[in-house]
Amino acid sequence: MRHGSVTSIGANSFEWSRTYREPDTPVDFRSYQAALDLGIEHVDRDSVIAQTWAMSLKLLEQRGLPLARPLLRLIATFADAPLPYTLLLTPRTLADAGELAQLDGRGVWSLLTALAGLGLVDLQPTTGSNALPALRVHPLVRDASLDHAALSAAVQAVHSAAFAEETGTPEEPEYWEHWALLQPHALDLFHRVASRESPSPTIANAAATAANFAARHLHVKGLYGRARSEYEAVLAHERDVLGDTHPDTLITRHDLAGVLRDLGEVEGARSEYEAVLAHERDVLSDTHPITLITRHDLAGVLRDLGQVEGARSEFEAVLAHRRAILGDTHPRTLNTQNSLANLRQPRAAD
Repeated sequence: MRHGSVTSIGANSFEWSRTYREPDTPVDFRSYQAALDLGIEHVDRDSVIAQTWAMSLKLLEQRGLPLARPLLRLIATFADAPLPYTLLLTPRTLADAGELAQLDGRGVWSLLTALAGLGLVDLQPTTGSNALPALRVHPLVRDASLDHAALSAAVQAVHSAAFAEETGTPEEPEYWEHWALLQPHALDLFHRVASRESPSPTIANAAATAANFAARHLHVKGLYGRARSEYEAVLAHERDVLGDTHPDTLITRHDLAGVLRDLGEVEGARSEYEAVLAHERDVLSDTHPITLITRHDLAGVLRDLGQVEGARSEFEAVLAHRRAILGDTHPRTLNTQNSLANLRQPRAAD
């Protein structure tokens, strides 16, 4: 039957829908995934999903939680990766996040649990004694909630977290888990800020600093190629915005020299160290503790190049200065003493 019958539609519903749908309408998993990659509007053309999230947020507002909406917008601004909320969403890291700055720890937690209760975020359970709690956001929720105006607040949160005592440094093994979670967010935010026309210098520099920390994590974990790429991107930004002799530029250039050395590009490392050293000697002094770090690292490169006497002379000079300035038992003094003692041995970590 055809006239007035619906019983015959079931088997042929796909054919009927093909008649009326647009050519690019997704119909299976692969086409939906491709459409999502282009943006939520290619899947949710009538904004039904966005309207659903808006209804959920409206409900939270009616329950006395008006800051749930801006918090979700901020969360959606971070990278599509597990978000360590105990590092990135705290009263300290939200201090420059506009209306969210008024939140205390209890307020942040109330909002997170409320968002999770409506399925807008997923608070993932921790695994292991040292695991950090993290949250995830469904890609559709992320796309529906994304607000580029929250980018600055996200950058400031990552930058604040990078310098927090509880975060540690990328080189400390006990904090590697922290940096494994922070790294994708720091790098994603930096590249998004760097791709903008005339970004705020303050925000751009904060993003570059956090990205340098993230690259250091990649470096210490042995991901030398990725670390080099990120160092080079940060360095290009800093040279363009801050200039060749700015302290942040010199720090990144020094870090780049280190990863070049680990990649076996010793001549390139030497060139970078020598350039950094020339600036430090001119601006600081030949015996400033920062200058001595570069001199020590350059001595290691000279050793790698087989220039043993030059390396010995530099290690001895650095050791004398470090003993006088830092003392005999300071870790850096002992590091240089060890490098000098092992000068004729195969390369050890400096």
